[in-house]
Amino acid sequence: GGYCLYLSCFFSGILLGGGLLYYKKKHLFNPTQEIKYWKQNERLFFDILKTLRQFDTTGTEQTLFNHLFKLISRLYDLDIVIYTYTSGKVLSFFTAHTKLNPPKHINLMKVTKHKPTYRQLTSFNALTKKHPFGYQDISGIPIYQEILKNTSFLAAYSFPIKISGEIELIVTFYAREKNYFTPFFINLFDRIFTEVGQHITQRRLL
Repeated sequence: GGYCLYLSCFFSGILLGGGLLYYKKKHLFNPTQEIKYWKQNERLFFDILKTLRQFDTTGTEQTLFNHLFKLISRLYDLDIVIYTYTSGKVLSFFTAHTKLNPPKHINLMKVTKHKPTYRQLTSFNALTKKHPFGYQDISGIPIYQEILKNTSFLAAYSFPIKISGEIELIVTFYAREKNYFTPFFINLFDRIFTEVGQHITQRRLL
């Protein structure tokens, strides 16, 4: 009970602090849109809390991410890919939509030696820099002109997930609008995936 209350306060703080940054940056105030915005995100936070609490006692990691990405997709118009990084390889094992067809097997450290443009990938940068990394406009990034040439995506952002202190997962969002990833969005999902990594770590210790 106490832990759940802590998480509720934790996510409420994200919503309030991040939201204020978002609206300050945008310099706009529309009461109707603002109320709708807060309600949508509040519902998302509580749904995520519920999903994490359920995962603590039952379900698999695959099921956890399936639920999380379905919740996110209801609120945000994004395509989502999650990679697991093990033994020097990045393996794709989930896509939220069928529009993306990411490489199934990539050894990022090896391929970047022979194809330098792969160093431009947000997933590679999130992995090596150990923090969220993305582009608000991918139209001028050669690697994305190559791998996303038949899609309508205009922006991309990746978030690393640490499990037991090591980056094991990377989540990449693709958006159809430039400048889609606001400071609020980046801060929000950085903290959400930090919390997800902690829950997975605790679950594996059981």
